[in-house]
Amino acid sequence: VAVSCSKDTTSEIDNSPKIEFEDSKAFMKCIVNWDKNHDGQFSEAEAAAVTSLGEVFSWCEMESFDELKYFTGITAIEDGAFYYCSNLKSIPIPANVTTIGKHAFANCSDLKSVYCLIATPPTLGEGAFDDNDMSRKIYVPTASVSAYKAAWNQYATAIVGYGNSTSAPLERIELSAETTTIAPSKSLQITVTYYPENAEKPELYWKSSNHDVALVGMNGKVTAFEVGTATI
Repeated sequence: VAVSCSKDTTSEIDNSPKIEFEDSKAFMKCIVNWDKNHDGQFSEAEAAAVTSLGEVFSWCEMESFDELKYFTGITAIEDGAFYYCSNLKSIPIPANVTTIGKHAFANCSDLKSVYCLIATPPTLGEGAFDDNDMSRKIYVPTASVSAYKAAWNQYATAIVGYGNSTSAPLERIELSAETTTIAPSKSLQITVTYYPENAEKPELYWKSSNHDVALVGMNGKVTAFEVGTATI
């Protein structure tokens, strides 16, 4: 029996930062398709090594995939790449993308926010953002708004600039309290932290699920009235 040995490149150690996913469905798609060292984690290096998404995410029930920004090796989002991701609410377009294919995000009926991280508008395929949520906005660098509206004229009314040339798209916010107890007649000020620090800071709207228990003001100050539970 002849035996030959070779280096097992699939088990090489990947020391690049691991990506923390918000959505388990998006995470599993990445692990199944691109976890090269089979460690059950997905790293920034593994994301950057991906050159094509194909239709891996089409018809996926994920709600978020902000981690797409780490896929810096892709230059095209292919035809139908996210077709019928009906639960998807927001998506970033990676900085090196030059082409967005036909129906790439079509029928993503819950899609409300698209963040383009590219100054030059990518070539856009037919119906790329058709049948999204009616309130959907496409956020682009402020200096590029005119260029995007000219190149993507079918979506011109949805295109808005984010901040100024030094601003970044808002990735997430954190509240100073996730759960808390407030005595009746007492108040608590909830503060908001935006990520990244230089992100555009949109206007926030506050509301209480139970006005008999607690009310919240327009600045995030919560006042309790009686025993019970309310969600702010």
